[in-house]
Formats: sequence, structure tokens, C-alpha cells
Amino acid sequence: MKSGKTLFLLLLLPFLSQAQSDLLIKASGDSLTGKIDILLPNDYFEEIIFKKDGKKNRYKAHQFLGFVKKGVTYKTIKMQNKYRIMQEIQSGYLGLYAFRAGNSYDFGPRYLHKNTNEGIEVPNLTFKKVVSSFLEDCPTVESKVMDRTYKASNIEELVTAYNDCLGTSPHVIVDDKKKKKKPVKQTKELTLIYSITEKLQAAGASDELSTLLEDITEKIENGDKVPGYLKGALKEETARYTGIQADIDTLLEYLK
Repeated sequence: MKSGKTLFLLLLLPFLSQAQSDLLIKASGDSLTGKIDILLPNDYFEEIIFKKDGKKNRYKAHQFLGFVKKGVTYKTIKMQNKYRIMQEIQSGYLGLYAFRAGNSYDFGPRYLHKNTNEGIEVPNLTFKKVVSSFLEDCPTVESKVMDRTYKASNIEELVTAYNDCLGTSPHVIVDDKKKKKKPVKQTKELTLIYSITEKLQAAGASDELSTLLEDITEKIENGDKVPGYLKGALKEETARYTGIQADIDTLLEYLK
């Protein structure tokens, strides 16, 4: 199965040659053309309004892969405690994005994001330490961060060099014990999620729901607390599936 980022790029290619309207690519892979308005973010979610033929529909960030508005590409990326809309500056295995801090509309702070869904906010004071650690699988780039050849001021050059490094030369696979998964213990939460997943698949549920359940499962398996934005999104997305509401309520109780 193609990653969300790869699927987004494949769907985007034919649109770029004849871009007139805005383009929205939903989490299911379906594409829509119309007019997109980006709404102000809040503490829990970010969303857009999609307009076409006099109709308006709201989409939260977890409901789409990304969109193109006035020739600028935006993508949905999970950062910290919520799904965010980020403006693409550079694409590649390592992408550079701008996001919105707090409740600001302006896309300012920078974010580095890998195809593996790992990402970091580009810091100023701790740039050398944080970025060198994040890019340690390319020793050449890592060393240039350490000797300050690459800094926040030339971050785009760094991104290009890192992608070239991974694309044209062997790179070190770092033995990071923190990233090794421990054997997963079956829990009541996971058992219930598997049951819910089977019921949703039988009901022909959307890819958005599958993505949410996968994210929640990953949090549980890693021993992490499931954040409120995921629980809220799950409750909202499953509201129309009346046959599983008791299971959803029980799961949310387990996750408190």
C-alpha cells in the first residue's frame, strides 16, 4: 500500500498541468476541485471549508491528505497533539514545511518531516543538537550541522543535501534502542479496537476511520497516552455508525 505522502503526490501530478481551481485530496484518495478557505486553527483541530456549486463542506485536517490552493501545496501532518495543516516549502523523503503557532493564521515556524512520519520543529537555540540527532542517518549532513555549516538560516540547503545523501550514497542505519518495538501485550483496549475495526470494515467504513484506529493502536502499543484530539476525532467520525456506539463509548472509557 502506498504511503499517504506518495499517494498525495501521484494524485497531484495530473492536476498541476491544468491548475485553475483549488484541489482537495481526501484521506480516501478521492480528489475534489473547487474553492478552499483555510480557517483559523484552534487548540484541538485545524480545518478548511470546501466550496463548490454553491455548497460548503467543512473538513478537519485528519479527513484529507492535503490540498493545493492558489498553486501552493498544503499537507496534513501529525505534530505533537493534533493533526495540522502545513504549507509545503520543500518536498522529498525529508520535507520542509511551515505551520501555524497558537491560533495564528500565518504559516511561519518551520517543521522537518520524514516519510517515516518522524518530525521535529526547527529550533533556534538548540538547532545543532536537535537537528544533528534527527538527521544522524546521514553522517555527512550530521557533521555539517555540528560544525555549523548548516544552520536555521540555510535550512533549505540542508534539506536538499540530506535527500541527496539518502538518494545517492549508502547511509548508516542507526541502532536506536528507543525505536525498537517491544513485544505487544494484548490488552482490553486492543481487543476492543480489533473488534470495532472488523465491524467497521463490514459496514464499509472510510479510510479516515482506519487511520484513526491505527494511530490509537500505535499509541497503546507504545505505552503512550492517547491524546484528546484522537479521542475526539474517533467519537466524531463514528457517530453515524449506530451499531458500534456502545463499543466506542467503552473504548473511550478505557482510554481515560
